[in-house]
Amino acid sequence: MTAQMATVTDGAGKTYRMPAPVTVVEDPHVMLIGSDRLPTPPVTLYPKTRYYRWYSKPGAGIRALPAARGILYHASFHDTPTPALLRAWFKTLPTRAELATPAWALPFDVIAEYDHEPEGDMTAAAYRAGVDLLKAEAAIWNKAHPDGPTVAVWQTFTGYAQVHHNKSMADGVPATIANLWRKVDGLGVDMERDNLLWPDGFTYPEAAFGWARDTAKTLVNPAGGKGVPVGVAEFGDAGPAAGLAGRYTKCLVWFDVNGFAFVGVYDTKGTTAVYTLTGEALAAVEAAIAAQR
Repeated sequence: MTAQMATVTDGAGKTYRMPAPVTVVEDPHVMLIGSDRLPTPPVTLYPKTRYYRWYSKPGAGIRALPAARGILYHASFHDTPTPALLRAWFKTLPTRAELATPAWALPFDVIAEYDHEPEGDMTAAAYRAGVDLLKAEAAIWNKAHPDGPTVAVWQTFTGYAQVHHNKSMADGVPATIANLWRKVDGLGVDMERDNLLWPDGFTYPEAAFGWARDTAKTLVNPAGGKGVPVGVAEFGDAGPAAGLAGRYTKCLVWFDVNGFAFVGVYDTKGTTAVYTLTGEALAAVEAAIAAQR
């Protein structure tokens, strides 16, 4: 896919000339584009948001999903899972009709995940046990609710830690995907700044992110075969402002044509300057989201 030039307009009405947004294709793959830092409900900012990581901070349990249609929700939580906690949350899920998850992309309604970016957070045994319990409880729920909403279980890891192999779990076990993988439904990776390898930003997506695509193909899935879907729950480019819009567009195109299930653009909306999208970069992301059906 070759990016073409287009004129786009940001939320303030200012226009920019830049590479055209991602072209969403129906066959063989459709990538969902959204954010993990949008307001609630996320459609109030980006009307065509199709993906949203719904994060519950430690001590918050698992927050109920908001009523917003047409979005794949990726619910991530940090509290230690128990059957009671998980079952109570499953019961709060909107119906399949209420969620209207984009069915053309992935064959389930909601993603659930325990402790995204787990590197160093706890012992390897504790993390594995938490993921295993979530996986078991989701299977029970799905079997009892064949008409949905169906819950998929994912594991999301920190791109920087996986590339540089610089993290261990609290018990000293190297925090690699190979050591922590639990045969779940999909692989998530959070890929933001890497000033060591990419001080000028993510100019070469294949070199920066190809490892995630290739790793997903090797992982054992719940059926015992090889290969799981892969998505980027947090994506951000902390490189120089010059060329930032073009880098976002290039990366979104690359993720799409390489079969990624979703990308959540990390935009802190003013909380941190480096990850607050403005100007041409914001317009590029808004245009990519708006281009989705």
